[in-house]
Amino acid sequence: MNSSQGVLLRDSKPELKQCFQLLDPKNTGFLSWTNTLVILNAYGRFPTMEQTELLQKHYTTHGNVTVKNLYKIFAEMMEMQTPTDEVMIQEAFSVYDYSNPNYIMAKDLFHIITRVGGNSRLTTQEATELISEIGVDSKGRLKKSRIW
Repeated sequence: MNSSQGVLLRDSKPELKQCFQLLDPKNTGFLSWTNTLVILNAYGRFPTMEQTELLQKHYTTHGNVTVKNLYKIFAEMMEMQTPTDEVMIQEAFSVYDYSNPNYIMAKDLFHIITRVGGNSRLTTQEATELISEIGVDSKGRLKKSRIW
């Protein structure tokens, strides 16, 4: 991990812990692998199937993740993914952004995050909550700056 990644991880720990706590309302100290992927995706980390299997093998206990291991997973994802990953994701979004470079239709984003991405796909409920949180305008669009 380079120094800028180390600073990013250090600066992200409080937010990662807060995400962990939000997804662990009963304070069990564990997150499901699905919720771990939700957090990674929210931070722009989209592990491949191979990466997912590797991370699960190393950092889960009975399919669950501790907050300490969430930090380790996040650090590994920073090492695994190159800066061009974000560009690739933005390019994938641009396929659906045919009318306005600043917006994407909510239905298109919903399709992407529920149908594309292998194990990183969100459930219908997760996608609906995410899109609602981002905010849809009266024309059914999401402003891209609210997504990245």
